[in-house]
Amino acid sequence: MPAVLKERFFTNYGRGRKNRTNSGVNLSYNKEKFGVYGNYSYTFRGEEERKEFDQNQYTDNTRQTISTKNHQTSTTDEPLTSNNFKIGTTYEVSPKTNLEVYIDAKLGRYENIANGRNTLLNAMDQVQFDASTYNDSREKWNDYTYAFSGVHKFNTEGKNMSFDFEYETSKFRSNQFQSATNIDQSNTNVINDRRGFIPSQLKVFTGKVDFTNPLKEKQSIEWGFKASIKNNDNPSVYEYKDNNQWIIDLNSTNHFEYKEQIYAAYANYKYQLENFNIQGGLRTEYTTINILQKTLNEEHKDDYLKWFPSVSLKYELSSNHSLHASYSKRINRPSQFDLNPFRFYDDSFNYSQGNPNLVPEITHSTEIGYAWKSAFMASLYFSKTKDVFTEVYVYNPANNTTVTSQINVDKSYNYGANITNTAEIYKWWSVNTLFNIFENKFMGNVVNTDKIDPIVTLNLSVQNSFTISESWKAEANAQYQSKSNLGIYERDAFFDFSIGISKQVLANKGNIKLNITDIFNTNNFHINSVIAQTSINKRYDLDNRIATIAFTYRI
Repeated sequence: MPAVLKERFFTNYGRGRKNRTNSGVNLSYNKEKFGVYGNYSYTFRGEEERKEFDQNQYTDNTRQTISTKNHQTSTTDEPLTSNNFKIGTTYEVSPKTNLEVYIDAKLGRYENIANGRNTLLNAMDQVQFDASTYNDSREKWNDYTYAFSGVHKFNTEGKNMSFDFEYETSKFRSNQFQSATNIDQSNTNVINDRRGFIPSQLKVFTGKVDFTNPLKEKQSIEWGFKASIKNNDNPSVYEYKDNNQWIIDLNSTNHFEYKEQIYAAYANYKYQLENFNIQGGLRTEYTTINILQKTLNEEHKDDYLKWFPSVSLKYELSSNHSLHASYSKRINRPSQFDLNPFRFYDDSFNYSQGNPNLVPEITHSTEIGYAWKSAFMASLYFSKTKDVFTEVYVYNPANNTTVTSQINVDKSYNYGANITNTAEIYKWWSVNTLFNIFENKFMGNVVNTDKIDPIVTLNLSVQNSFTISESWKAEANAQYQSKSNLGIYERDAFFDFSIGISKQVLANKGNIKLNITDIFNTNNFHINSVIAQTSINKRYDLDNRIATIAFTYRI
């Protein structure tokens, strides 16, 4: 086999409210049984977001009389820089065995610098508190992954074994500073400056082995094992300034250590008849978790064994028409960040906090559908989730502080219908359409209420592709979604329209593309909630309207 060298270079520049750029190169070299490859990319993303929060505090749960009104605004500057490296090698030990080793590194930093205002009014609209706010959060991380994988084919046709082992080590550091200054100098309220030092070290080992065994004709079984061991050490320290001295805040400082082990095994059986395919599987997972809050000397342990069956059926009515049905059970675990009770401050008056008592979500999903060729598919689906994660907030009028965290709600139901269609309007124009109508229904006690009104939501996505000539292509994509549920929040409707045009250059080895996303600046994030004695409205004016010009060259 002669030596083969492949190269790919790409670069792009974008502009929203801030500049953005991304450049990189991919190289690979193969000769006989040996191959080596390397990738590098550099990313800078400037971003500016504008946020506006309104909260009303009522005298009781009937919400007939307002006690206080709180209005907050902020403009954030959020530059992100990252450098990504990957280098690896492949080796063909024999015609039946291939091995691969690689190292993947990600180095980056992120800043969140926000200037805002916080105003508190009483029931008579008289100003009780008015302050300008400032937040400076600077994060750095380095993440390294070392991987070894391989595939071996046995003598029996279709019988093979693959393995994949990874070790990831990651270090993260966040330095925060928050301050607030009274706009009304006659106001004697003291607002202490705050600062936080939040380091984190994560170590993860993952290993899996998979086998494929053909049985009788048109039958096969896939089975395997997987293990994941995770350790996250997060000592966080918060301080506040009093009389020109920095004093440790014992209510916020916490040394959190999270250990998780997951051991899994699965088997999946496939049987193919002339016009009927069946696939059934069973996966079992044993999980152990150990949460240690060293500062408070509190420990939380948990272990559980779960079983996850799945089955899918497909019946071909003819060469062009088919029916399908499926069922599956799956798990969604809270991350170590969702479980960590340390505080992460957005400013002096708003912070998020993890909940160590969160338990995993368990979801049962079913679907039935019809397909015509690969151009049209319609389906009905239903899922039930137990212990569903939901974001909640608690407002304390005494110090004008809002705490955001996650809790488990008893259960939720999601049901709806999907229709997808791909059509060629003309030889030069094709359209892919996705229509989805669904409803989310939450049930269970959430902050002193057991009622979250469900909302029927419509989502429509239309992707248009145009072939202008052999070297010119264009696209125009639109998406609309009506009002929807996000746990205790209702999200307002939004619309997105984006266009792009590209041209092949340099003997078709190069490509230049101009793309504009969210042209009308209508893809924003507006949510509101009315729970217990508090109503809250959040409006995020996102930095989504971006013009990008990109160049790619392949050899």
